[in-house]
Amino acid sequence: MIRNLFFDWDNTIWDFSANSKLSLIECYEKFNLNQYFGAIENFLPIYYEVNDGLWAQYRQNIITKDYLIKTRFNETFKRFGLDNYELSMQVNDAYLDFTTYKKELVEGAEQTLKTLKDLGYKLYVITNGFLEVQKRKMRNSGIEHLFEASIISDEAGALKPSKQFFDYAFKTTGVSPNETLVIGDDIEADIAGAIEYGLKCVFFNRKGVDCKYKVDAEIKRLEELINIIKSLNKTI
Repeated sequence: MIRNLFFDWDNTIWDFSANSKLSLIECYEKFNLNQYFGAIENFLPIYYEVNDGLWAQYRQNIITKDYLIKTRFNETFKRFGLDNYELSMQVNDAYLDFTTYKKELVEGAEQTLKTLKDLGYKLYVITNGFLEVQKRKMRNSGIEHLFEASIISDEAGALKPSKQFFDYAFKTTGVSPNETLVIGDDIEADIAGAIEYGLKCVFFNRKGVDCKYKVDAEIKRLEELINIIKSLNKTI
């Protein structure tokens, strides 16, 4: 019987894509970055490419958190021929600050969470990310009270999809893996991690991509989750 729901945070509940873009726009304006890179449409795809690549390496323990922070904007700047480490760190610090005040949630997230909580399920956040940033995002989101607890990779000393992360999550929450369902949008961090650990999982396929793993269910809208969980519990 599923009683506990482990939700990924970024792009599953909190709309990271929208909030990140808004924060980058604020940085662009604050530091007059158009003087170096022209229109922001020139800058964004390069930054996303660099940042996504570094996060992939970070999840694989190839690079450290500190290296990621110091490199992502600096490397993006260099792609445009600008070598200014001090400015890159100022932009990084501003970006992290701006993001923590953004409140855009994935469509349907708040109502779905409220409904699931009212139905008696225990809700938890499981997320990779920087402790101080993720905590502030949750506090400012307006929905932190719906969750029993949050498990953040910085506290766990390991990132999803590692076994160590999930070991920490279950030790911290005290809930049973057999009664837990993982819901997330990231095929490798959320879905592969859950499957490897032997957990039931639902792939939140917002982008309509192919998933190479066998999942218990796939949804395109969070509202679908309510009936999915009821159906899964009927088969257990």
